[in-house]
Amino acid sequence: MVKIISISDDTYQELTKRKAGRSFSETIRELLQKEEVKGDPKAVSRFWGTFRDLDAVSLKKEIGEGRTRSPSRSTRRL
Repeated sequence: MVKIISISDDTYQELTKRKAGRSFSETIRELLQKEEVKGDPKAVSRFWGTFRDLDAVSLKKEIGEGRTRSPSRSTRRL
């Protein structure tokens, strides 16, 4: 089903820049999907495996050294 909507000229220009050969519907759908992910705690799952090649022990060591270099930051609780 096709629906007709009205948008401002500046919004039209921005969508035209972003569509890069795709339809306006595809572009808007992609933007809406990105917005749905924002604030979704489950969205972090797309980053699983990002640190796969890093050794957890060395990563923990680096974090500890960073906290040592910045004592005021390590004692501050968020």
